[in-house]
Amino acid sequence: MVSVGFEKLLEKIEKTIVRTKFLWNRSGRRGFIVIIKELHRRGIHGGEQEWQWRRRLMPGKLVFEREINPHIAIVGESGSGKSNACMALISRLAEQGAHFAVLDSADEYIGLAKRLNAAVYNCAHSGINIFELDGLSPREKTSELVNMLTRHFRLGQYQASVLNKCIKYMYSASDKLGTPSTAALAKVIAIFRRNADAKEAAALKTLQDRLDMIYSSAVRDSIDIGSVLSGNSIFAMSELHTDESQSIFMEGFLRKIYSAMLEKRKNNKGIFFVVIEEAAKLGESTVVSRLVSEGRKYGVGMIAVAQSVKGLSRDVRVNSAVFVSFYQREPEELNYVSNFISGGNEGHRFIEVKKALRSLRRHSAVMLLHSRKEPVIVKFPAIERDSDSLEYRISELCRSAIRRGELLRKLYSRGMYYNEAQSRIAEMLESGAISAYAAEGCGSYDGTWYIAKPHNSARHDIMVAIISRRLAEKGVRCRIYNGPNGPDVVAHIDASMVAYEYETGSKSRTDLIAMLERRRKEYATVVVITDNMNTYMHIAVDGVRLLSEQEFFS
Repeated sequence: MVSVGFEKLLEKIEKTIVRTKFLWNRSGRRGFIVIIKELHRRGIHGGEQEWQWRRRLMPGKLVFEREINPHIAIVGESGSGKSNACMALISRLAEQGAHFAVLDSADEYIGLAKRLNAAVYNCAHSGINIFELDGLSPREKTSELVNMLTRHFRLGQYQASVLNKCIKYMYSASDKLGTPSTAALAKVIAIFRRNADAKEAAALKTLQDRLDMIYSSAVRDSIDIGSVLSGNSIFAMSELHTDESQSIFMEGFLRKIYSAMLEKRKNNKGIFFVVIEEAAKLGESTVVSRLVSEGRKYGVGMIAVAQSVKGLSRDVRVNSAVFVSFYQREPEELNYVSNFISGGNEGHRFIEVKKALRSLRRHSAVMLLHSRKEPVIVKFPAIERDSDSLEYRISELCRSAIRRGELLRKLYSRGMYYNEAQSRIAEMLESGAISAYAAEGCGSYDGTWYIAKPHNSARHDIMVAIISRRLAEKGVRCRIYNGPNGPDVVAHIDASMVAYEYETGSKSRTDLIAMLERRRKEYATVVVITDNMNTYMHIAVDGVRLLSEQEFFS
């Protein structure tokens, strides 16, 4: 026989479970977190105030109109749920009409791209030119760049002075060197090394090594900051393999955002959020301080995520209206965060916060909001995301020309269904995200090929890739250049360099002859491959061979 007291207890437990499920089911409309407990002052005992956590079990949400600014700091140990909480935040903010850009150091956010209608950029290929003036004078930009690169490269005083001299010269000689860029700076360093003494030559070599390590990609697309500000973006940085390359990209990107922000009128309506994973890599960056200090006036907010709160810039800690801390174990960090949240060592208040931080489970955190008097313990919903972004993977696989069957096999090996992959490829072709060309007369290379963002026409760039593959199949060491200042392919044959050019017939006879004469000055032999022999068969330049596609691939 069950006692009446036990029946009431079972009824109470059942109601609690039902209410919890109800709150979570309604959280999409009423809030994206559940407030589990809230800290209250219980009273004064023995001359000291006492505090305790009271159960609330209620839905909660952030309303930035009530906060003094839109900045958020999220800290906690690895695996505690920081990134999941950040995803929950930006998902909710996107539903409310806010835009965002995520600087994703570990490619964790790519699975949210489709759900949030976000463009995904691979930072190893889609870059920014940190040497653009962005409204500054050459002198101001030089000072800014020297400070930034000195900090991230950990340069000494003499190396910093040499870097300053190189950047100054780059801006003053832009009419000879071209647009200030990494390539232009590399030219300056090479010029200076020819006439440098031993000490300066060593410093210049160090600078060149740092630049080569960071900017290893041969081709870098330019990111349009204007389109970034008007939409949602995820910047995948995992292929920037060093901390220096990631931190310089992050800081350069933030400086672009700051410059674009100042060009806007002050705005208190729509909010654009910059989400920074592993924000500790930026350290005490001046641009971070400016963004968190001035961003509110322009409708720009920052969400900074880090394992250690001390790794965050002091301005981020002080100016974040929302502070979220997950599980903390390291004693020094635990004491600092507890003190920060409790507002000082006020009796048992500090002790209660510290005990709560040490006992948090995954996805649960202590949250401090400027609009609330006391901290609360909250639970974030687990965010479901795609295992991968199909559009992003297709774009990356098509960055170099790839045959249809090979592309489908690679997508299938990643767990993507054949029909879904086919459908998405067709959509991307229609939107222009990728291009296709059906190769004919190329022997075993015949068939449909895809390429994303061709530099010339899709036909030209795909045929250049096929020519390179054919040479490699024959055991010839070769490299694709396909740029304005170099041949399409350079091959090493019998200790000499041979230039291969693919021509579609679009060049005039005069332009083609001028190009071939330039190539002959640099290469022992030049080979022109075309399917339009009638246009080029009468061209006579010493050292130039003309082949049809059928002749080359036979």
